[in-house]
Amino acid sequence: MEEMKEKKSEETTENKVSEVSKVSKVSKEQKIKDFLSKSAEVSKNAFSKATDAVQKFSDKSVLKIQIQNQKSARSKKYTELGELVSELLSKKGADIGNLSAVLPADETLKAIEQIKKVQKEILGISKDIKELEKQLEAK
Repeated sequence: MEEMKEKKSEETTENKVSEVSKVSKVSKEQKIKDFLSKSAEVSKNAFSKATDAVQKFSDKSVLKIQIQNQKSARSKKYTELGELVSELLSKKGADIGNLSAVLPADETLKAIEQIKKVQKEILGISKDIKELEKQLEAK
C-alpha cells in the first residue's frame, strides 16, 4: 500500500511538473510571440518615421534645386537685359534721354519692346522664386 501511495505521489508530482512545464512552455512561447510582435511594431514605426524624414528631405532638396535654377535663369535674363541696353546706348553716342533723337522710331520701339519683354520675364521668374521659397518654408 505504501508503494502505491508513493507511486501515486510520484505520478501526481510528475503530472504537476508536466503541467508546470507545459504552462512554462506556453508562457515562454507567448512571451517570444509578444516580443517579436512588439519588435516588429517598433521597427515598422521607426521605418515609417525614417521614410517620412527622407521624403521631407527629398522634397526640400528638390525645391532648393528649383530655386537655384530659377535664380540662375533670372541672372541670365539680367545679363541679357544689360546687353540689350548696352547695345542700344552704344549706337551713335545715345543715352536714355535722347534715344528717339539718335535712333529711328521703329528701331527705338523694337529695342524698347525687347527690353520690356526681358523685364517681364525677370518679373515672372522672380515671382516663381518667391512661390518656391514659400513652399520650402512650409515644409
